[in-house]
Amino acid sequence: MGGRKKILLLWLALMSVWVLSAQNLSMFRQEAYRHASLSVCVRSLDDGRTVADYQSEKTLSPASVTKLITTAAALECLGADYRFETRLAYDGRLEGPVLRGNVWIVAGGDPSLGSEYAAAPSQDFLQQWVAALRQRGIRRIEGQVLLWSDIVDEEPLSPGWTWEDMGNYYAAGVYGVAVFDNQFRLALRSGEEGSCPEILETTPALPRLLIDNRLRAAGRGDSAYFYGEPYRWERVLTGSIPPRQERFVIKGDIPDPEVCLVDLLEGELRRQGILIEGRQMLVEGYRSRAGKVFRPGDRSLPLPESRILLHHRSQPLSEIIQQINYHSLNMFTEYLARAVARARGCSGPVSAAQGLQAVQLFWESQGIDCASWYLKDACGLASQTAFSTGSMVDILSYMAHSGNARVFARSLPQAGREGTVRSLGTGLPGELRLKSGSRTGVRAYAGYYTVGNRHYAIAFTLNYSKLPYAQVKADLERFILSINH
Repeated sequence: MGGRKKILLLWLALMSVWVLSAQNLSMFRQEAYRHASLSVCVRSLDDGRTVADYQSEKTLSPASVTKLITTAAALECLGADYRFETRLAYDGRLEGPVLRGNVWIVAGGDPSLGSEYAAAPSQDFLQQWVAALRQRGIRRIEGQVLLWSDIVDEEPLSPGWTWEDMGNYYAAGVYGVAVFDNQFRLALRSGEEGSCPEILETTPALPRLLIDNRLRAAGRGDSAYFYGEPYRWERVLTGSIPPRQERFVIKGDIPDPEVCLVDLLEGELRRQGILIEGRQMLVEGYRSRAGKVFRPGDRSLPLPESRILLHHRSQPLSEIIQQINYHSLNMFTEYLARAVARARGCSGPVSAAQGLQAVQLFWESQGIDCASWYLKDACGLASQTAFSTGSMVDILSYMAHSGNARVFARSLPQAGREGTVRSLGTGLPGELRLKSGSRTGVRAYAGYYTVGNRHYAIAFTLNYSKLPYAQVKADLERFILSINH
C-alpha cells in the first residue's frame, strides 16, 4: 500500500501542476490567438517547479528580449564593475609647448562616450581630453589628431540587419569607439503639405555628411527614414514629417563615428586655443581610413605608458546594462557581445559573428540548452534571431542564483512604473520586473515576478499576432495575476 500511496500522491501532484498550468493559460486559448504562435514559461525560483508551460521549447522571435541573453553574459564574463577604457596619447616628442608629433585616440570599444544616457553632460569628455593636453603643457601640435582602432573588425553591422535598418539611429553600428551613441539629430523646418522640408542643422555638426533630401511634409506623424552604408558620408532621407513645423527633429546614425570623433576633438582643441598644424608626420606600417583612422598593418602601435595623456574610463558595466535594459539600446548591446568575445580570449579585431558565438558558448558552458537558438544579432533587431521561452527562463533562473543576481534584476525596469513597460501591470500585486520586445507581429516579455515571499521567472513570446496591444496586455496581466493564485 505504501508504494501505491506514493504513486497516487505523485499523480495528484502532477495533476495539480497540469490543472494550474491549464487554468493560468486559459486566456491564451481564445479564438483570437488561433493563428498566432505563442510560447510561455513560468518557473518558481524557490523550488524550481514549472508553474506554467505552453510550448516552452518552441523557437520564436523575441525581439529586444534578446538583450537579456547578452547583458547577462556580459555581467558574468566581465563583472559589474568593469569599465571600458579609451586612452589619449601622443607620439614624437615634446619640446616645451610644442608637440612635434601626433595626438592619438586609442579606441577601447567603449559604447558610451558622450552618451545621452550617461550621468555626465555629453560634451564633458572632450573638455577633459583637451584639459589633459593643457596639463602636459601642449599648446601647439605639429602633426594631427589620429585614432588607433584594433578592437573590432571593419564590418560594424550585425549579419541579420536589413537595408531598411541601415542608416537609422536604432541600427547604429559597432566601431572601435562610439561617440554620442553613434547618432546625430537632424533639425528640419517643414512648410505646407507636399513641400520638401528644409534642413536646418545637425547635432553634432557633421560637415562631411551629405543628405539627399527626398522628404515630404505630410500627415501627422514621423515616418522619416535614412538609408545609407557604414563609412559612407552620404545618406538618403525619405518619408514624411508633419507640415508647418518650425523645428522638427529626427535621428540617424553617424556613418563613421571614429572619423567623427577625431573631427570633434580637433574642433574642440582649436576652440580652446591649441593650434593643430596638421603636418603629415611619420606613420608607417598601418592601414589608414580617411587619413585619420589607423588599423594594424604589419605592426602594432607602440605607445608606452609615458606617452599616455589620459585613461578615460566609462561608467561601470552595471550602469551600462541598466541603460540597455531600461531604454532597449541596440548599439550598446552589440558592443557588449564583442566585449564578451574579448573577455573569453578572442584575439585581434572581433567580428559580430565572433561576439555572437562567444555569448552562446558561454551559456552552453553554464549548462544552458541552446538547441533552440538562432542568433543573428545580440540585441534582437534581426527578425531571424530566435530562441525558446524555456531557454530564456533557464538563463533567468541561472542569474537569480548568480553573484550578480541583484544587479541583473535591478537592470530590468519595473512594470507599471519605468522604461518600456511603464504601462504594463499597473495594479498588479508585488514587484514585476520585465524586459519587453516588440516589432510588427511580435510581443515578448521576460523577467522576474515577486509576490509575497514567492519568486518567479517569466518568459512570454507571441509571434504573428494581429491582436491589438491593449488585448494582449490585458490577457498577459490576467495571466500574471493568476500565477500566485
